[in-house]
Amino acid sequence: MKQSFIKSIKRNVPLLAALIAFVFFTGNKDPDGQSDPAGKCCAGYTINMNQLKQFMLDSLHGIQFEGGVYSKQSLITAINEVPGDSVYLMNTLRNCSISQGTDLALTSPQSAGVAFVRKSNCYPCPGKACCPQSACVARINRSCINYQVYNGFAGGSGLTGTTGE
Repeated sequence: MKQSFIKSIKRNVPLLAALIAFVFFTGNKDPDGQSDPAGKCCAGYTINMNQLKQFMLDSLHGIQFEGGVYSKQSLITAINEVPGDSVYLMNTLRNCSISQGTDLALTSPQSAGVAFVRKSNCYPCPGKACCPQSACVARINRSCINYQVYNGFAGGSGLTGTTGE
């Protein structure tokens, strides 16, 4: 009797281990998603229109906010490369590398590819050696962002946003 009891336990060890692991990991799950990097990466700010210009001048040199700083000539050249009446714009991370920075990609339904503002003489991409191998784009659910008032220019505490919920 003792022998058959031990055999049945040995036979069910993988099942018991899986059940214990399931209970352990389910119980340690963060219900608010605060340990998830995506739960911490979105913050938004409400900026008064009279402060928007200064915010853009101060903030768009880095990669914390969508957009960037481009020469007018490069932007005009990239726009003129893309055929059609409409231009589709998207902020990208060149070669998915933070060290290469952001770029603005442009295309249209009539276009042969994509033009990039930082390499406006390298159209169409793909198709030329100067084109980036890949581009990372961000998908942002703006409805989940808790937008906070930006008090950076009014003697406030600077960027005071919270993470998305």
